[in-house]
Amino acid sequence: MVAACHDTSSVKKPVGDGAAADLSRRDMAARDLLVDAPAALDRPVIDKSRPDGANADLAVADLASAHDLVASHDAGGGCSIKKQVCSKSGWCWWSPVFPDRDYTGIWGSSATDIYLTTLEKEVIHHDGKHAVLSLSVAPGALSDIWGDGKGKVFAVGSSGTVMRRSLGGWKPMVSGTQDALDSVWGSSASNVFAAGGTWNKGSALVQFKGTGWKSVPSGYNAYIHGIWGSGPGSLWVIMGSQYGTWIKHYDGKAWADHSAAAAKAKAAHWVDVWGHGQSDVYFLGVSLSRAVVLHYDGAKFTHMPAASLKWHGGRTFHRLWGSGPKDIFAVGGACATSEGHVVHYDGSKWKAMSVKSRGCLRDIWGSGKGDVYAVGEKGAVMHFDGKGWSEASRPVPTSEIRDLWASSLSDIHVASKASEILRYDGSAWTSMSSGTTKVLSGIWASGAGDVYAVGASGTVVRHDGKSWFKKLTSVTTNDLHAVWGSSAGKMVAVGSLGQVIRCAGTVCTAEISGTTSRLNAVHGSGASEMYAVGDSGAVIRYSGGAWKSGTSGTTKDLTSVWVSAKGEVFAAGKAGTILRRTPGSAGAWSAMASGTTVDLSAVWGASGTSLLAAGKGGLLLRYDGKSWAPQQSGTKRDLTRLRPLGTGRMAAVGAEGTLLHRCGI
Repeated sequence: MVAACHDTSSVKKPVGDGAAADLSRRDMAARDLLVDAPAALDRPVIDKSRPDGANADLAVADLASAHDLVASHDAGGGCSIKKQVCSKSGWCWWSPVFPDRDYTGIWGSSATDIYLTTLEKEVIHHDGKHAVLSLSVAPGALSDIWGDGKGKVFAVGSSGTVMRRSLGGWKPMVSGTQDALDSVWGSSASNVFAAGGTWNKGSALVQFKGTGWKSVPSGYNAYIHGIWGSGPGSLWVIMGSQYGTWIKHYDGKAWADHSAAAAKAKAAHWVDVWGHGQSDVYFLGVSLSRAVVLHYDGAKFTHMPAASLKWHGGRTFHRLWGSGPKDIFAVGGACATSEGHVVHYDGSKWKAMSVKSRGCLRDIWGSGKGDVYAVGEKGAVMHFDGKGWSEASRPVPTSEIRDLWASSLSDIHVASKASEILRYDGSAWTSMSSGTTKVLSGIWASGAGDVYAVGASGTVVRHDGKSWFKKLTSVTTNDLHAVWGSSAGKMVAVGSLGQVIRCAGTVCTAEISGTTSRLNAVHGSGASEMYAVGDSGAVIRYSGGAWKSGTSGTTKDLTSVWVSAKGEVFAAGKAGTILRRTPGSAGAWSAMASGTTVDLSAVWGASGTSLLAAGKGGLLLRYDGKSWAPQQSGTKRDLTRLRPLGTGRMAAVGAEGTLLHRCGI
């Protein structure tokens, strides 16, 4: 289920031959609060290329090549990734488990059987732990989903799209309409309703009775924004147009209009309906500055005043759900500012809840009290455990991964912005006491008994494999930004004001770097050949037992450096900068064509002809020895480091606890 934001900045005109654009409910909810008669609000572009009725025999496999997510990654050679959503470039979501999509609907039969729809035409399935791609691509953008709890699931969307899942997988159905379908509900798998319409052109209400979809005339030329029923002979419908808004009830034979009884609530637009039984039904609406909730007890409508349902700055409410009459949630937000909003009713009053989502929230569902999910734009999948809201299913429990080091898939350490150090032992992530409250920026180890992390104010902490991390005696107060070593006893860290330190065991010493520029990264081919790079194109080289400053040929900030075993050096930085220095080039650096102006924060390779670079907005590039080309990362979150995971795997880590991985480079 989806509703729209109060945002008229992207009002569009009719498309094609002048016919109104095929609009979904997410585009039109509350639009009449803002303008008299817009043609449409912004929505994803709908593929109009398929002929009318083509969905009748269209196989899902035929559509898969048009999309960028796959169900798993198998690179051969014994390396494969299962039970994770992956991009076509092979990058798979380890943490969080849900990919960055615009989620529109959610429904489940239990805490371990949950389905999410996306505007990108997919269905994601969640078993409570893993997320997998259930449907790779539907004929249209999906808006809502419902199932009978016995294996039959229906997803609906734009251009009359209906997909049904049964034991044979997902198959398209002929809905009998080309209008947008934005709501779906059923009393059983053989009695399902789907609803929507075209704004100011008419409603679309179709019913499936086990053999095919048939139109159900509603009697009004109005868009249907929501449906819900209490049984096979009881369907509530909310609809609206520029001429008014209505609440109607359908008993399977005739319609009853309850709009007059509901008029006292003064809702300008009804956006959702949900109930806990035939005599316990709730209607969510919006007015100029607040949400409106009506309750129907089987005989009369009662207005439920709620001060906490007021909003400001473009905020609105979209959906309603509850586990019972004393546990009801309304979700929404301000889409223009990516703000999510949740309020809760405990049987006596509504109260705003704290939720820090990546985008505005579009739908809500739960398996019961204390197990509730809210989904929305920009990959927002939030979970309520009865105590508070947090991002759902994030195996690596941290806000931002600054760096990662691994000896194998069963020995991985990450350092986070929140002064955390986390370790993965092959089955679960655990938090380790870092021994500091300072922000950590880098982590490296020669082995499980020799792990270093560095950070703000010259912080260096070490884990010897037995006790927790311990802070070492500081030799500087300058921030340390990166760490690398060639072997045990040969760790080097770099930082602000040209700071370089070297540690062996628990003893650290400062070294003369030859520069006062901030140094952001360090790497080498061995203990006697290392490079560090930094702001304004700063480059220093360690060779012959001393550090010497060099000239990079750029004034751009350099953020990462990688050195091959043969001495080839690659540096990456701001505005898509990638530099290369080859052996025998008399120390000269040359610029490479990266094909982007996006800031890069990481570069890593397997050889001088096989490298990766990463940066802002989830950008990933691959170098094949000839040119750099983009890869599909599957995320828009900033990526900050590229690191090997052992056994031929690579990891990309970054903002909001993001950890992606793939087989090989």
